Amino acid sequence: MLRAIAVDDEILALHLLENLLQEIGGVNLIGTFTDATRALATIAEEKPDIVFLDVEMPNQNGLSMAERLTALNDETSIVFVTAYEHYALQAFDVRAADYILKPIEKDRLAKTIRHFLKWNGKVSTPYIEKRCFQAQFLGNFSLRDPRGDLIKWRTKKVKELCAYLLHHRQPVHRSQIIDDLWPAVAPDKGSNLLHSTVYQLRKTLKSLNCENPILYAGEFYTLCLEAESDVHEIEKILTGLSPANEQAILNLLQHANKDYLEQEDWPWSLGAREKLREAYKHCLEGYVFSTPATCSKKGARRESLEKLIHMEPFEERYIQELIRHHLALGNKRKALETYRQLEKLLAEELGEKPQIETSSLVQNLF
Repeated sequence: MLRAIAVDDEILALHLLENLLQEIGGVNLIGTFTDATRALATIAEEKPDIVFLDVEMPNQNGLSMAERLTALNDETSIVFVTAYEHYALQAFDVRAADYILKPIEKDRLAKTIRHFLKWNGKVSTPYIEKRCFQAQFLGNFSLRDPRGDLIKWRTKKVKELCAYLLHHRQPVHRSQIIDDLWPAVAPDKGSNLLHSTVYQLRKTLKSLNCENPILYAGEFYTLCLEAESDVHEIEKILTGLSPANEQAILNLLQHANKDYLEQEDWPWSLGAREKLREAYKHCLEGYVFSTPATCSKKGARRESLEKLIHMEPFEERYIQELIRHHLALGNKRKALETYRQLEKLLAEELGEKPQIETSSLVQNLF
């Protein structure tokens, strides 16, 4: 078992790190400190195997503390845990063993622990990947436990609070939660409603074997729940997407048939909904306007254009491109049908006609 000490000026960050280390196993966290001087005294006395150290702290820079720590005991390994990438080179100048970015990912931390266990030749309970909760954000919100069973909510607000905290993926101040979930109530009543809703959510998750599902520190709430979601899958596709990857575009289109929490009446989700729609549009536009019709063998280009038109039915450049797509493939009937649909929509909804550029594409088809 590795012995470790953690130093960070944020109590919440220390609690989160402690929870992750408990879940992973193999590490005995013998002390947590927000004060660097007290931490150094304990490190000199205890001589831990690892020190998890923040870089930016108000009264002590983590890099200078690392130099003093190495002078005290050069057998203690230093792992920097910080939100800033630009300290990496300086960190390794002071012989840091690892450099982990916040917010900490459990798998990334587990990899570090496994490395130290192997290097130190210590025996530990192996880290076993567990099935996690599955959250659905596209369409309506739902949450399934690790067995795949749908979780039932005591009240609508308990469901909304769970979605809200999962949505943020980071600590949220109590006043912000009250403003977002109970905007029309007095502050005192909002505080009581939040307290009772947190209690019910914690009770629900504890019944599913979640030991400490909600962390409260410094007036910030954090949902400590291992959960994958349909939005995570979309983000992975968008992050690794190449405009030339037709199969990846098809995978994205399978996920893009519903908007973010579109069936829930939650105003706080509107910004994320619009952001995700814009990410879709940007990605699909990049593919459509860089790929000739004849290069799309699986229909991804046509489906992308149809999706864009569904999202923005009055955006004529999408309709123009779909007409060109059909014409390039020799499908004159589809091209004319697309134009007729636009013509009818504009006449019924706006009392207007298609742009000259659009009508000129099909003028020889009448």
